[in-house]
Amino acid sequence: MKALIERYRKVGTAQVSDAQRRLGLTSLVMNSGLRPVWPVEKLVGPAYTGYAPPGTSVCDQALNQAPPGWVLVLSAEGQTEYILWGEQYSARARLKGLAGLVLDGAVRDVDGIARLQFPVYARSITPRAVALARSEQVEIPLVCGGVLVYPGDLIVADQDGIVVVRREEAERILEVAEEIEAREAAVLHAALQELEKKGG
Repeated sequence: MKALIERYRKVGTAQVSDAQRRLGLTSLVMNSGLRPVWPVEKLVGPAYTGYAPPGTSVCDQALNQAPPGWVLVLSAEGQTEYILWGEQYSARARLKGLAGLVLDGAVRDVDGIARLQFPVYARSITPRAVALARSEQVEIPLVCGGVLVYPGDLIVADQDGIVVVRREEAERILEVAEEIEAREAAVLHAALQELEKKGG
């Protein structure tokens, strides 16, 4: 899995999405409203899922149970006015070695999250918190950003957005994405060389 993840880090979400379509698969791109809260370069890892409406303790459950290197994928059903995540959770997640967070909901403490360099994608930012009640809905299929995510699916995210890759399709999608990436890189390189010849 580590080798596969490293290869996915070298291709863009655009190429992964194009590869899914080229193979006749559904392009599993999350809603464009989920954005990085600081300029995250890349996030890749298997999904550890949790259903997390505001007022629950699912973030604690997920943090305690998710393996290092995994991406927390939490769904608050798009609730944007009450936070589920902030710098304290980010610090714990970074220390544990988690790869990042994709949250269909709200976060706060974005300056602290950026200082920690913990990759976080969320739907909104607000300072408002809510009291917690216990909930243990983790490692379940759920909808995040409009896409059905199964535990262990691969999450690939960058500045363009977030793509979900089914585990059983990850290898063949990657091979096509790498071909697309190489071809597009060659075209871009040629264009840049031509611009240099023309002086800018």
